Amino acid sequence: YTVEVQFVDPELNYSEPTRLVIEVTPPPFLQSRTFFSLIAFLAIVALGGGGTQTIKGLQQRREISEYRSMAVQELEDAHNIQLDLIPETPPETPKFEFAGTCLPASEVGGDFFDYIVHEDNADIGVAIADVSGKRMQGAMNAVMTNGVLHMAAREENSQSPTHIVEKVNSILSTRMKQDTNVTMIFGFLNSEDQTFNFVNAGHHAYPILVRNKTVERLEHFGFPLGMKHPIEYQARQIQLQPGDLVILMTDGIIEPIDENGIMYADTDKLDKLLSNLPNHVPLNGIIDQIINDATKHAGNTQQQDDITVIAIRATA
Repeated sequence: YTVEVQFVDPELNYSEPTRLVIEVTPPPFLQSRTFFSLIAFLAIVALGGGGTQTIKGLQQRREISEYRSMAVQELEDAHNIQLDLIPETPPETPKFEFAGTCLPASEVGGDFFDYIVHEDNADIGVAIADVSGKRMQGAMNAVMTNGVLHMAAREENSQSPTHIVEKVNSILSTRMKQDTNVTMIFGFLNSEDQTFNFVNAGHHAYPILVRNKTVERLEHFGFPLGMKHPIEYQARQIQLQPGDLVILMTDGIIEPIDENGIMYADTDKLDKLLSNLPNHVPLNGIIDQIINDATKHAGNTQQQDDITVIAIRATA
C-alpha cells in the first residue's frame, strides 16, 4: 500500500508530497492450497448441514400438518359418534309429545339423550346425560353409557328407574376411569296414569315442570354414576296433568356466563320465558327459545359445553 501526504500552511503554501510504502505479506496459511481446500470442505459441510436441517424442518412441518389433520378427523369422528346416539324420531304415544336436541360444543363432549320404548308395556323411558371427558374420550364414554343403559333396561325388565340406574352404576363403576363420571336424569313416563317417575344421578340441571304458567324445579339429587358402588338411588314421582310441560336439560343451558360473570341459572330469565309461553307452542319451538335465550345471555362468549334439551308435554 502507498500512502501519500502533502501539507499546506495558512498562506496556502504546499509542501512536496511525501510517500510511504507499506508492504503487506499474506500469512502463510493463505498461501497454502491446503487452507483453501479446508475452507472449501467446511463450506460443503455447512451447506450439507443446512440442507439436512432444511429437510428436517420440512419433515417436522409435514408431521405437524398430519397431526393437525388427524386431530380434526378425531374431532369429526367424535362429533359423529355423539350425534349417532341421538334418536332420529321421538316415540309416538297418544298421552305425550316429545322433542329433543343436542348441540355439541366446539370441543366435543359427552351429552346425549335417548328414549327407551318397550312394545309390551305402556312406559316410556327417558334419559338425558352429561358424560365427563372431552373429544374422543367423552364421545366413547357416552357410547358406553348409552349401551349400558339399554342393556340394564332390557335385563332388569322393570319399570323401576332405581333398579335400572343402580345397575348402570354398578357396571360403569368397573369400566370408567377414576376421574370420570356420568350425571343423568332417567325416568319412566306412564301412559296409563300419566306419571313421571325419575331418578337424578348427580345432575345439577333439575327437571322443570311448567303448569298453568307456573315454573317449578323438581329438585331431587343422587350420586353421579360410575364413581362408587354400591349406591342406593331414590326415585321421585310426579303426577302430570294435560297441558303440563316437562323440560330436561344439561349444564350447557344453566351455566352460560355473561360479561359480568353471572350464570344464566342465577337469573330469572328462564322462568320468565317458560311462564310466558303461549298455549300450544310446538315443542321444537320451545327448545329453540330456551337455547336462544341461554346463548343470548352469554353474549359473544364461545359455547363452552354441550347443550341438550328435551321437552315433554302431557297431551290428554
